[in-house]
Amino acid sequence: MEDLPQKRRRKTKLDEDDSQVNIKTTYETDPTVLMRLRPPQPSVADFGPIKEPPKRTGPITEGEPIAAVTGTGTPVSGSMTMEEIPLNKRGFRYTTCLPNTQLDDIMYSVGESKPYSVCMSASDRSGMCHVDENTVTCDGGWRSARATACLREGKWYHEVKVGDSGHVSENGTPVPAGHVRLGYSRRESNLETPVGFDGYGYGLRDVNGDRVHVSRTKSFMSSGFKAGDVIGLLLNLPNRVEHDYTKLKRDRYPIKYKNQLFFEMLEYIPTKQMENWMNPKKGGVSAIATAGGADPVANHILDGQSSWEPAVLEGSSIEVYKNGEYMGTMFSELLDYRPPYSKFNASYYAGDADDGLLGYYPTVSCFKGGKVECVFDKNEFSAVHEDVKKGLETGEIKSVGERFDEMIAEDVVYDILDQVGFELLTGKL
Repeated sequence: MEDLPQKRRRKTKLDEDDSQVNIKTTYETDPTVLMRLRPPQPSVADFGPIKEPPKRTGPITEGEPIAAVTGTGTPVSGSMTMEEIPLNKRGFRYTTCLPNTQLDDIMYSVGESKPYSVCMSASDRSGMCHVDENTVTCDGGWRSARATACLREGKWYHEVKVGDSGHVSENGTPVPAGHVRLGYSRRESNLETPVGFDGYGYGLRDVNGDRVHVSRTKSFMSSGFKAGDVIGLLLNLPNRVEHDYTKLKRDRYPIKYKNQLFFEMLEYIPTKQMENWMNPKKGGVSAIATAGGADPVANHILDGQSSWEPAVLEGSSIEVYKNGEYMGTMFSELLDYRPPYSKFNASYYAGDADDGLLGYYPTVSCFKGGKVECVFDKNEFSAVHEDVKKGLETGEIKSVGERFDEMIAEDVVYDILDQVGFELLTGKL
């Protein structure tokens, strides 16, 4: 017992010696915490290209395990199988990685995989969603999937084509499509619920065009949308969001999954303060449920429990277009995603942390066969309003697809910062 390092000893009652070293290990005080564990040396096979996961070509065969498909029921033709890709859950997220011989301390960097562009994430989704790059559907209850683009500042536009279920009944007649919701969410948002269910997302309903946030619906569009419609979404964030890069902390550890390298990273989780703000209680009854649709902030103030409120990004908004026609501003003054309003799933960080991927993500939710196709490339937009078209031409507005190259450049810079920081902490510099 006495030979073991202090941090590996089982917790016991403090003795006189222990009291002298009872200091919490943090990111700042112990360089070994920089990446949780020193990464293992890569093998020769790890340097190969990232494998493309096998894809479905038809329905589930009799006796095939459910884990072999992207959900239950009939998967989308071409959708990626669940068993080949780890899903983001239980406080961790995953992305493909490759060895990097240029950075001998961090040793690994993110590795891009097909389609080498912004797409719907194969990992950042509910396991019940079927995903094929830009197409998403679900045969069961409400489930959600996010895109790979992290939007942190500026104006970003993309389109969503609403499709039909593609199913037919036993007599050969088409089965009506289910339902979909469109919008944006942060990483803390629960993907087993529709977008807008909690305070970490903003959604638009297809049934009557209502907007939804914190599960509260309010009238927005005069009518909803259906199969064949094209919905344009414009996310407007402040052009210069101030980020505290002293809080940039990336905790990434390479793991092998199905003989493919992935970074296992800490995920952001809902905070107690946010949960209390979303569900203020008085006498055991939720104020949101009894306040007649009042604003959640007002609910919380009326409840009198706390004066805590999440900050907002001043000037931010979400604008909606239907088949090229302007529908209006769905939401404004979006909640701030930066620390301290987002918290890592970790106890050993001394303060707030930003891993460079905090922001808003394009999100879709599907129910009982609802199906959508997301379009991120500006060359493939089909229903662009004149004002948006001018913004895209001048560069004032960017297509979400343009975020792909930006994120690669940012990741390279963060890799260099991590390498230099590690060398400083270990005395190499």
